[in-house]
Amino acid sequence: MFGGKLVTRQVLTTIVSLLTFIVISTVITVAQAPTMPDFSADLTTTGEPQTSARYYVSKGRTRLENYENGVLKGVLIIDYPRDMAWNLMTEEKVAMEMSHLVKSARQEANKMGSVDPMNPCSAFKATTCQKVGSETIDGHNTEKWEMKSQDGKLAYVWVDPKLPLGVKYQSPDGSVDQFRNIRVGPQPDSLFTVPPDYHKLQSPAGAMTGPPQQ
Repeated sequence: MFGGKLVTRQVLTTIVSLLTFIVISTVITVAQAPTMPDFSADLTTTGEPQTSARYYVSKGRTRLENYENGVLKGVLIIDYPRDMAWNLMTEEKVAMEMSHLVKSARQEANKMGSVDPMNPCSAFKATTCQKVGSETIDGHNTEKWEMKSQDGKLAYVWVDPKLPLGVKYQSPDGSVDQFRNIRVGPQPDSLFTVPPDYHKLQSPAGAMTGPPQQ
């Protein structure tokens, strides 16, 4: 059930996607994660497959809860200050420790350099940005930015400069990730720790030697 290669590929894919979304939505680098505002929000995706999740941020820590038909199926906890990460398998009550992935992801994110809050694309050297308007998204006054890659593909991000936080992102394929019901404020520390009744496992040594296989 806990085959090293299968579990590692799935978790790495989740972490990479999450870190990419953090960089875009918060308009900061992963190395600056402790400066993010504490908040909770629903996270929805309109692509295939459609997903629903609950997202929490506090003191440089993040928690992503994945749901299927309203049932909690998995949790990813990342503690940037401690370079720790846990993949919680809720049905089995197993916590897979994946801290080495966080360190690798941090190194890759830091290569992008610092981010200018006035320019969401400043961390992506192969991308240019221009502000194309203003819209109200789920009650937030946002700035809409067009992001253009070197091959001409367009993506859009809607940033609330007061937070600062990207509340919506549209990828070149048209799928949309959006934060809804954003509530800024302190989050319980218990959300970012492994429950005491979970069995902890370490990821297999040497399992992460390259990118996930397709």
